[in-house]
Amino acid sequence: MVTINIPKVLQKLTNYQEIIETKGSTIDEALNNLCESYENLKAHIYYPNGIVKSHILLAVNGNQVGSETVLNEGDSIDIIIAAAGGYS
Repeated sequence: MVTINIPKVLQKLTNYQEIIETKGSTIDEALNNLCESYENLKAHIYYPNGIVKSHILLAVNGNQVGSETVLNEGDSIDIIIAAAGGYS
């Protein structure tokens, strides 16, 4: 099992759970398993073609990685939503 840390802005879609355990040998597999349990998350994480959205950053054990990264038992995945904006 691995744990996925859900950002505050998406927690309403996971019944306000902050940390969720799931199975997966890669980040993509773990995220897909998460989205099977919480179907409304998929549209916030993936484009319709199945690619992780460009403003979603992924980290394993604190290190930024890609969606094909291989996971080990007990790894912790962070979903980070990049924000932009400000004054021009």
